[in-house]
Amino acid sequence: MKISVIIPNYNYAQYLFACLSSVLESDLDERHYEVLVVDDASTDHSVAIVRDLSFHYQKPIRIIRNPINSGLVITRNNGIKEALGEYLFFLDADNCISPSCLSRHLEMLESDPAIVACYSSIQDFHTTISEKRGIRSNAPFDYERLRHGNYIDAMAMFRADIFSRLGPYDTSMPMFGWEDYELWLRLGSHGCRVEFIPGAPLSYYRIHDSCMTRNVTTVHMNTLWKYLHERYDLYFKIGEAP
Repeated sequence: MKISVIIPNYNYAQYLFACLSSVLESDLDERHYEVLVVDDASTDHSVAIVRDLSFHYQKPIRIIRNPINSGLVITRNNGIKEALGEYLFFLDADNCISPSCLSRHLEMLESDPAIVACYSSIQDFHTTISEKRGIRSNAPFDYERLRHGNYIDAMAMFRADIFSRLGPYDTSMPMFGWEDYELWLRLGSHGCRVEFIPGAPLSYYRIHDSCMTRNVTTVHMNTLWKYLHERYDLYFKIGEAP
């Protein structure tokens, strides 16, 4: 198995159809990837949506269910534990990818064994993908720049063994987000090679009112900043980050 697409989900039934359809319509041969939905004890009809889509596309989707609601970090880490792929692509349940996203990321990682992760620019959208709102993750990896503030999203592909070497997402950090930022900082601090895929966006980030980042307050951000500053000597303070 080449790629495990890990999709954490909590009560995002209304977005799962678009998310999963975008993966199942990938131009990559289905024999080379698996879809792994890690459900964080949803109370809506998310699991039924996943099963219906699996039947509709006649493609298997693995479902793992947390026994209790555990949060995004633990949910992603449970996906890492269960994944069968040599490479892991992280996709939140409210986002989507382009047909060539997986194949382009795979091509980059297989071009050089020294590359441990790669990412491409991401198109922000609101209701439909054609409703464009902005671009993120659109610059090459630079550890020094990261210490001034995060500019890379979690939608990216990693060699699975990097999580064995450096550990999974950090479960000891305050549970307010930024887990993807900490991971990028960790990779940079260890001198890992991360590559940016130039060109048009290969994935899509949905902007909506229930986005996790919209609920992060200044107090939360200060707590997170202090935690990360102790480990990575960040160059900015809250209010100064780009």
